[in-house]
Amino acid sequence: MRQRSRLTFDRWDFLATRVALTMIAVATTVFTVVLPVVQWLRGQPLSWRVETHRETTLSPTDVTPRDGVELVWPGSLDVSIPEASAWAWSVSLLPGLAITAIIVTVVAALWRLLGQIQAGRPFGASSVALLRTIGAALMTGALLLFGLTGFANGVVLEAAAELSGPPILTFEFGLPALLLTGGLVVAAMAEAFAYGTELADDVEGLV
Repeated sequence: MRQRSRLTFDRWDFLATRVALTMIAVATTVFTVVLPVVQWLRGQPLSWRVETHRETTLSPTDVTPRDGVELVWPGSLDVSIPEASAWAWSVSLLPGLAITAIIVTVVAALWRLLGQIQAGRPFGASSVALLRTIGAALMTGALLLFGLTGFANGVVLEAAAELSGPPILTFEFGLPALLLTGGLVVAAMAEAFAYGTELADDVEGLV
């Protein structure tokens, strides 16, 4: 008999975990996609933050705000465009759409994986495939988010100000690096589950 501990899951724990995962997916969709679209439709200013990291990357002398545009410089560049174009709004939504796609994919896979664990079949080909799906989603999403954020930063900056000199590209490394690391860890876990599946199959063969 499997030894129980305080961290042993019962059906209510599995239910609570599924509810929490669903809430994360819904909240991510609302805050990264729905609310910006509502602001766009209501004619509110396009608000955006460009992480400059240091002033030598992008300094106040490099940008001249366009009419009606507000630029605030607290180490990063906060942009507020009162009448942003449909192009600027559309591109600004791309990073949020990428984040939502990553989270929804991971949550859907975790839902199915929890079902396998709750049914007492944690080691199986389907569990390995689900973990690999999660790992691939995180790693692919990290690269996609890195590129889309840099692209969106450039488009919003061009819409907000006149830039002196060549086009300025600013990329954000924090969240993409975290997603990439998480994807690698989950991929390693998938290999562990694959090994456990082989052992389980060997045991069944002996019995």
